[in-house]
Amino acid sequence: MKKRAAAKSTAFTLSAESRLNKCQQRDRRCFTGGRFVPARISYNAGTGALGRNLHIPKASLLLLAIFVCAPLWSQGSQGFDAVDFFGPAYQPAKERANSGVLSDSLKSGAPSWINFSTSDNGSARDSFKFAATGLEFNAAQHQTCEALIDVGVVDAGATVSVVELDKGGAVGWHLRDLAEPAKAWLVELKHKDNGSYQLRIRVSTGAQYSTFPHSKTDIETLQLPAELKLTIKPSGLSAEVAGNQSEAKTELKNGVTIGLATTDARSRLRKLSIDLRLHPDWIADANARLLARRTLERLREYATVGLLQGVAAHPHPTIKDALKAYSDAERAERENAFTLNPASRAKALLALAESHPKSAVAQHEAGVAALQAGLIVRGHQFLLAADKLQQTSLTCLALAEAYRRIGQPDEAEEALSRALTDMPDGLQPDYALLRGRLLADRGDIAAARQVLSEASRKYPNSDHLRALSESADALMETQDLTVSNIPGPLGLQLASDLSDAQLKPVMARLKPYIEQIRVWLPDLEETLEGVVAIYASPIEYLHAALLVAGDNLDNIAGMYMPHGIGNGPSVVACRAFGEDELLRTLVHELWHLALASTGHSQAIPRWLDEGMAVFLSAGKYENESMRYSELPTEFGGIQNPIGAITPSRIEFAMGARPQEFYLPGEVHGNYLAAWGVVWFHATRAGGLQFLRDLLTGDPEALRRVNADHARLQQSVTDALKDGIG
Repeated sequence: MKKRAAAKSTAFTLSAESRLNKCQQRDRRCFTGGRFVPARISYNAGTGALGRNLHIPKASLLLLAIFVCAPLWSQGSQGFDAVDFFGPAYQPAKERANSGVLSDSLKSGAPSWINFSTSDNGSARDSFKFAATGLEFNAAQHQTCEALIDVGVVDAGATVSVVELDKGGAVGWHLRDLAEPAKAWLVELKHKDNGSYQLRIRVSTGAQYSTFPHSKTDIETLQLPAELKLTIKPSGLSAEVAGNQSEAKTELKNGVTIGLATTDARSRLRKLSIDLRLHPDWIADANARLLARRTLERLREYATVGLLQGVAAHPHPTIKDALKAYSDAERAERENAFTLNPASRAKALLALAESHPKSAVAQHEAGVAALQAGLIVRGHQFLLAADKLQQTSLTCLALAEAYRRIGQPDEAEEALSRALTDMPDGLQPDYALLRGRLLADRGDIAAARQVLSEASRKYPNSDHLRALSESADALMETQDLTVSNIPGPLGLQLASDLSDAQLKPVMARLKPYIEQIRVWLPDLEETLEGVVAIYASPIEYLHAALLVAGDNLDNIAGMYMPHGIGNGPSVVACRAFGEDELLRTLVHELWHLALASTGHSQAIPRWLDEGMAVFLSAGKYENESMRYSELPTEFGGIQNPIGAITPSRIEFAMGARPQEFYLPGEVHGNYLAAWGVVWFHATRAGGLQFLRDLLTGDPEALRRVNADHARLQQSVTDALKDGIG
């Protein structure tokens, strides 16, 4: 693989899953009192050497696209579907391409295309409140609260109703240049202390905003509510409220993003409407986000259903005799089950299995259906029952997959060995598929590659074998990546299909987090062996990651592999899920790699390793300290995080073996508990040294942390109730 000679042009694919466009990601500053203030963001999500530049045939990508991404590729070829992106809030214009009206009442909760930020260190969620009268912005003096709208426009006409605006405050439109984030504008209505108002347009000069000459319009009296109107043209801006107008000539040729912001006082807004023409760069960005999101949805189906298709389709050897014990109604119910979606099929077959507890066939079919529906624990239970009733190669294969998914590789290996006894030829491809995935789970990508490659040649009609074989190839000899001129974090080799210009801001943002990793691991070597690979496209990334991602989809934006690229320590990540998500992912996975390099990872419990990874990656590094304005995004699916921090949950997470820690249905709660325990100790006096001792596996430190449950549980719960800071 060659060194990158110069920054090359790359398709515009950078985006943020947190719904901030690239300008807002790079320039996280809000305005207040004529100056910038750092913003707080609330989110609504062996050798270490690279091999030669190996170009794998694009047929493999087409194969993966068939399984995972075909609907989105079709969509991309037909243009951007704004209705699909925004939902019913967007009404497309019939006669103008990529144009339409985006609107929301701002009364009933945040739409998916709006996110929030505040300029202080508090929780963003505390600064905004939806009610029947509109969205309330609770900005204190010298504070800014902003609703970030996920659009990038060429031109637009926007209106919002200002229902309330306290004296001393300003409310208005905050615009940022799509291509040059440092360029920003404010179109605002100021409520003066004497009760009068002023409409004005300001432009960023770096450290503050200055008012355009002749853009100030004084308003002696203003009856609220009143519509604040904005017009955006490439040649300038204009505004109007209650017949009072303001305008400024300024160059907006790159397109702008839009936000609603209040500073220094409380305000209330409602009835947002934007008649817009979307900018091509933003469209490309939004398409990448749609592709990433849909790819994950399809990958879940591929991992849970697709890779078990062979086993699921193969009839149990005693099926004919078993069906004699079924009533006519049960046989009809069984036949109908196989026409249903995975969840409904599992429900029907599980009910039949409970009615026939002595039928190996009923238990087997229920177990396989449960696995395909993502009910891993139940699937494992039913397959164990089937295996005890009657051992067959088919059930052993399915049981091996169940053991693999619950993190018991030794038991999976044993079941896989038993499957070889009298195995029908039709199951040989599925045996090879499972063996290759199990080897990959153990971290031996080279061995998995050999098994999958040989099997793919032997069984050329197996699409799944071919896809996973080529994924192993892409991991061992990276596809279409070049080594960056930018030094990698921790001395690792940095490789990407992105330009150095795109990588540079990410690496700059990563530096303080790397320093934090070194703080917690003082014996960490200055330079580590390994590779950090960052992909631009989710298709290319998932093509490489498919083998090791499999059904472990909780952190699919990236992963750490002890034996990955070149069979050495590797972190693989994708930028298409957003720069913020990329940053979090890199910090999380680099922590795992760094800890493993010290040799301590096997000596400490899993909760400590994962808790530290979340603690570092979920924090916002500001003013030389780690702060939290919201719970980490990993816990977005937990409806009641405070209620989830129970004594039993912390007890379970801290005592869980690896296979128990990652159990489906338990893993999110375990991550939450692990993060809470680490956060508790890290923020206490003496916490630095105590956690350093824990991270070396010190028995006395581990004894002390496990003896402190009652006080720890109450402290974490209280902190969550009071707001993380």
